Amino acid sequence: MRGGVASRRILNDSNYGKIGISASGASDAYVVAQAGDVYSVGVSASKINSAGFLETNGQEIAAYMKVFQGDGGDFSAGTALDTVRGELDENRIEIGAIELDLTDSGMGDKLPNYGPDKMSHLTIPTLTADIPSSKADGKVPLVIASLRLKTEQDSGVIDGQPNASMWLHNGIANPYFTAGIDDDQKEEEKTHQYELTWEPMTSWGSIPLVEIDSDNRGYGGTGVTSGSGVNFAPFLQIPLAPATSLAQFAHAPLNTGGQAPLTSQIVGNSFSSPLIPLDKKSNAGTLGEHLDHSYMANNTLFDSYFLSTAAEETGALYGASGRSLSDVLSQFFDGSQGLSNLNLEPATSIAPVVTAADYDTFAQYIYSRGAFNVNSTSVEAWALFLASGTTESLPMLNMEAPSATLASATASSDSAVSRFSPLIGDEEAATSDGQNRWEGHRRLTPDQIMTLAENVVAEVKARGPFQSVAEFVNRQLVSTAATGNSGALQTAIENSALNTNFGKDAPKNNAELIGGTETGNTSDGAATQITQADLLNRLAPSLTVRGDTFRIRAYGEVTSITGGRTVQAWCEAVVQRQHDFVDETDVPTTIDPSSTTNQAFGRRFKIVSFRWLSADEV
Repeated sequence: MRGGVASRRILNDSNYGKIGISASGASDAYVVAQAGDVYSVGVSASKINSAGFLETNGQEIAAYMKVFQGDGGDFSAGTALDTVRGELDENRIEIGAIELDLTDSGMGDKLPNYGPDKMSHLTIPTLTADIPSSKADGKVPLVIASLRLKTEQDSGVIDGQPNASMWLHNGIANPYFTAGIDDDQKEEEKTHQYELTWEPMTSWGSIPLVEIDSDNRGYGGTGVTSGSGVNFAPFLQIPLAPATSLAQFAHAPLNTGGQAPLTSQIVGNSFSSPLIPLDKKSNAGTLGEHLDHSYMANNTLFDSYFLSTAAEETGALYGASGRSLSDVLSQFFDGSQGLSNLNLEPATSIAPVVTAADYDTFAQYIYSRGAFNVNSTSVEAWALFLASGTTESLPMLNMEAPSATLASATASSDSAVSRFSPLIGDEEAATSDGQNRWEGHRRLTPDQIMTLAENVVAEVKARGPFQSVAEFVNRQLVSTAATGNSGALQTAIENSALNTNFGKDAPKNNAELIGGTETGNTSDGAATQITQADLLNRLAPSLTVRGDTFRIRAYGEVTSITGGRTVQAWCEAVVQRQHDFVDETDVPTTIDPSSTTNQAFGRRFKIVSFRWLSADEV
């Protein structure tokens, strides 16, 4: 079918030959109709001899959609086509395209056959000439074909096959993807972001069209109808303030090239891709190498970079209390006001001359107070660390009516967990359904935090000791699902049952994708489904696998030769590794010191405190 609504020539054969209904019988390619005759057709999917689109190198495709940025211009009805094209070219920028091709067998699965009994019927009116296209009773609907972004509930509605978790693996924010074209990607359909479906239409009064609400908004996210879908489904956030945690880069569009896998929420998360075996971080694909984006990004960022939060403070979140970068720096070093990360403190009382160009050397001027060692196996210590989120009211953005004026979320005795800053709504329970679960944030009770802490410790014991923070954040490259599916925090979240599934079962890893097992869910990674990256939003700036401050105790004794009396003494020193090298000829930012002394001894240690101990303190 070539699309559109037609009455005179409703269908083409595979070579574009005319197949239609004519009252005059002017062509052998028409069925001669008599007034009062009733006609119906069946539909089935098949390939046609089409030259195809230029964008697909002349190859035939089942669905093609361009993605543009811009409003398309301003023109009224009746504007000449050339003018319209000119306006579009001037006001829009093409940023991507969606191309889908279906194999001959796949077409039968995705676009099933419908016999004449399932379709609408056309009664031929009394006419002496061909049925005019303007005569309404000479038109009947046949099918509605939909190219749509997959949802949690309605994806696979035709063949009943579930998809990969759409918020994590189907890249709904990725503006470009091709599938099925020769010399292009032919990955498993479950990992595609869009799907092509069709449904029969039996009358104009009961057409399964796209539903809209009173504000002309459609439905998506959880489903495509008013009963199953939502009008708003926040997925990524444009930053309104300087980032404080590497995990906030989960919102960054790091994967927009269209190459599978279509991983989303990359940084800070550690979900295995269904297109890559558990024990690998890359895998050969039909177009190019499949990469585990999360594993590689985490391995690159954590341990090598941090966010100082020394940035200008302007915008809606700060209002009249905003500060320039120079004010932020001067007030930090004179001790009058801290940075956004309050755990950072100056390493010097003399304010250095620092500008935005010095970010890559800024670490030499600060210390991190109270870092947490992820190798801890103390449930109580982990519980306190996990509970360090605020219970106070937080700034909240009205998602449905954005404004420069922010509201305040309700304070709670529980600890806030949110992917978004500011929050996009008040507290919601894990079981909140419909639009509510997209408009809020989650909070964890003390019991939930204790359960989570117990499960984190279990993962630390199973995977540790960790030699780097990236190793703690990432999944293990092993074929065992217990530690290969996701990182320690994510596995602990799942084992603590903090989330509620709303969609359909979906494959969690490559073995499940191939074998047909589904222990994941299409709703995994949705707005109020707590992920590892959500926890790391708050925890990441304080994570470490070792400390730079050490408590050293020493013991000595001496026995009198003449009297035989033994004297004992105990002392304690707290020493801290400094930024400076032992030999200061190498500046603190030196990566490979030239001094042989520094090559042997490295950074200088400073005695922070010293005291003598009594026997009962040992």
